[in-house]
Amino acid sequence: MEVEEENTENLTIFWQLLNEMLEDISGKKGYKFNPFGFIADEHHANWCSIRDVFGVQSLERAVSCEFHYKQSVQRHSRKVSERSDEFIGLANALLHAQTINLFNAACEQIETFFKINNIKELSAWYKWWHDRRSHIFRAFKMENAPSSNLAEVGHAKIGSNSGPYISLLEAARVDVASAIRQATEIRLFHVGVSKGGKGLNTYQKQIKDYKAGMKRAKAYADELDSEGVEIMENKSGHVPATGLHRPPEKKAKKQKANKVNNIIQENANQLQIRQPFHVILSGTIFNLKRCYGCGKEFKTKHKTEPHDVILKYYCHRRYKDKNGNFVLSTQLQAAYFHLRLDCTRKVDPQMELRDVIIHGEIADALTTQHKDVLRKFGVRL
Repeated sequence: MEVEEENTENLTIFWQLLNEMLEDISGKKGYKFNPFGFIADEHHANWCSIRDVFGVQSLERAVSCEFHYKQSVQRHSRKVSERSDEFIGLANALLHAQTINLFNAACEQIETFFKINNIKELSAWYKWWHDRRSHIFRAFKMENAPSSNLAEVGHAKIGSNSGPYISLLEAARVDVASAIRQATEIRLFHVGVSKGGKGLNTYQKQIKDYKAGMKRAKAYADELDSEGVEIMENKSGHVPATGLHRPPEKKAKKQKANKVNNIIQENANQLQIRQPFHVILSGTIFNLKRCYGCGKEFKTKHKTEPHDVILKYYCHRRYKDKNGNFVLSTQLQAAYFHLRLDCTRKVDPQMELRDVIIHGEIADALTTQHKDVLRKFGVRL
């Protein structure tokens, strides 16, 4: 999605638009997207938007990505470097437990590990994932749920075939080319010319699923054979009201964030110089407010032809944190400027007119009056 921020409002709009499109195509009033399941990272907006649009019952079909969990385990194992292998083994036992009873037993083991070794650094990490146990751990997830987000494969291909911050026209071209290439690969696969990659074929996947089912069946049988074991039932899924997609790291995370912020601050000019200024029309930006350079509002004049030409720039934006301190975003974000050098150079003092670029779909939308404004500014067309 081409959005300024990943939040519940924008994701809800995305789902609503998708449902409207499917309703139009199907001709069925009230028709909604109804997949086998949803898979997403742990950003709260994903779960809130699915619940709000598709209903709380849809969360029973929503899971998280095991690859992200394993990444988190590896990252946090550094905090107990001398016992990292033991921690990784216990954390993976939480993931691989086939039943809720086995999961609870794995929880007791990792809690004992923390207590015996007086490890307090990982308590917040453990609680964060335990709250989301219905999302990620196999004991709680629906059967045959994928272990990772398969859409990431497509994202990786698009990333390798194109560049960052491409225009909508370029994104459409890459998407259509990928669809044509995929259709060709499927056709060649059916006639036996292509092997379809290095992954499991259909027969191997069936064997894998069968073995996984037998493993879970054995775990169920072991529970029935055990005396005095209460059979636990799954509870409703956890929906975080706020928060990002990673567990908190408290002081360590804050120190790391401060370190990153200092590095960005020291090298801000060098980082930003590499980014061009994009000519756009103000009408294409939803809720456009202030120029990031001078801080003044975009007036009605700047939203009326031919003076609706503005500049878009990706930079580490400055904002106030919850304590009122100014910090820089760790990721590049879009900023908008008046068509004036004194505005753009407040952020990039070395900015020159040669740093201004015009994408194809914008060039096609420019009127003769727009072009006159740009020529007066000094941009070559």
